[in-house]
Amino acid sequence: MRVTQDFRGQHDAAMTLVDDIRLSSELLCRSADSERAGIVAAQLGQLTDLLQLHFALEDRLLYPALMAAPDDLVSATARRFFDEMGDIGPAYTTFAAAWTSPAAIERAPIRFHTQSEAIFTALATRIAHEDAELYPL
Repeated sequence: MRVTQDFRGQHDAAMTLVDDIRLSSELLCRSADSERAGIVAAQLGQLTDLLQLHFALEDRLLYPALMAAPDDLVSATARRFFDEMGDIGPAYTTFAAAWTSPAAIERAPIRFHTQSEAIFTALATRIAHEDAELYPL
């Protein structure tokens, strides 16, 4: 149970940062400036640091352990989740690498907002499914 509590805490922290970035990004789309772009870049950096740790633990340790579990329901559910949502970590890494500088975000705030919404929606879906279906197992 302790392991899932840590993962759930990381999920909560990630979604709080996602909400902060969404709000900052919306403001940036209305009025692009370097200060606001710097705030968005800093928030994205915090989220990236958190998710790199989270994905490393989940995708490299938790999922393989669950897929090897003797309980068929646990192993099948973990396999299905990994197959359906395992690409979110690499997709997020690619997204974040494209937006590391405040200048890049300031130059294209609408494109940043559109891309961030897509990746954040996928991330929120993964988190909701893991919290509701996988972790209780």
